Amino acid sequence: MIYCHYNKELIAYKKYISNYDYIAHALGGINNDKNTNSRDALENSYSKGIKLFEVDISLTSDEELVCINGWSKDVYNETLEIEYNKENAVMSYEQFMNTKIKGKYTTMSFKDLIEFMKVHDDIYVMIDIGNQKKKKTKNIYEKIVQESNNDSKILNRLVINGNTTDMIKAVKEVYDFKIINLYWPSKADRKDKKIDTKEEFIEYCKENEISSLSTSLKTYKKEKDTIEYFKKKGLIVYVFTENDENEAKDILKDVDVVGTDFI
Repeated sequence: MIYCHYNKELIAYKKYISNYDYIAHALGGINNDKNTNSRDALENSYSKGIKLFEVDISLTSDEELVCINGWSKDVYNETLEIEYNKENAVMSYEQFMNTKIKGKYTTMSFKDLIEFMKVHDDIYVMIDIGNQKKKKTKNIYEKIVQESNNDSKILNRLVINGNTTDMIKAVKEVYDFKIINLYWPSKADRKDKKIDTKEEFIEYCKENEISSLSTSLKTYKKEKDTIEYFKKKGLIVYVFTENDENEAKDILKDVDVVGTDFI
């Protein structure tokens, strides 16, 4: 094990996830649609007994937090299914909240998600804000804390995700989050010099009280031995995303939790 001690919130979380194999990617699939991050998806997943969720959070043009995986052309074409306007791609809060995802699903703000967590105090949510610079990371997490009203009952049930050491540093400057996840990228994308090797990654996690890592399905398959090494060293390991149940069961022999849309 890589940790000499655990905070009580992390102990509770490790015990909690031992009962679950899957985490709902982008709040889970619904009606064969995925990546919606919608209220409908969240409610549908919860009704099926899902208690672990991953959600994408982005800023609107007027600096409000909403549940969507950015404002790229792909998001417009494949998720929102509306025309992409490069000049005004980032929606305002009002625009987004009045948009129907794929013409039928209800959009959700981060405040809406918090309200759901208040009512359903048996869920944990992993936050994904993408790969951001330190300044923007800090801005987003300051808003997350503010909109949570600094409520530890909410904040201690967030799995905070960072893609780089700069993002982790920003997170730690904002709040004493208890459950922190660090992304393990593919070799081609491994640009953070502080964590170039698996040994450096483990040491960094130990020094910064990081309890888990997430990685892509593609990276897991290419670096299976490395991912198994991380688990043996005591890190919680998530792999995203697999929708074939038999394949997922094989992956679960090596990791703790598999991200899925439909299982």
